[in-house]
Amino acid sequence: MTGGVALAQSIPDADLVELEGRSHLPALGDAQAVVDEVRRFLGLPTLRRAVPTGLTARQTEIAALVADGLTNRQIAERLGISERSAESHLERIRLRLGFSSRSQVAAWYVARTG
Repeated sequence: MTGGVALAQSIPDADLVELEGRSHLPALGDAQAVVDEVRRFLGLPTLRRAVPTGLTARQTEIAALVADGLTNRQIAERLGISERSAESHLERIRLRLGFSSRSQVAAWYVARTG
């Protein structure tokens, strides 16, 4: 299927209708994005995720501290690691997410946990 899909407004007798174009639903293969879109359409709240997709628990912890505005030195002190380790964690987070700045990491984290 190349087009998007849409649900008719007459719930519970909704129909699945193919629409022209690709911008109606997220990319094929991103099941969670489809679930999120359907929940939004139905007026259901967004599900919170304990660990944002793609990061380890430690990377998520670092991202949370970055989002709180801590410097690498403050993150290191808080977690009992070296400043260089904090820098390395942040570098791996940026690479994994395809970001070039810590502010992008912070915005990404807040958007997923807010």
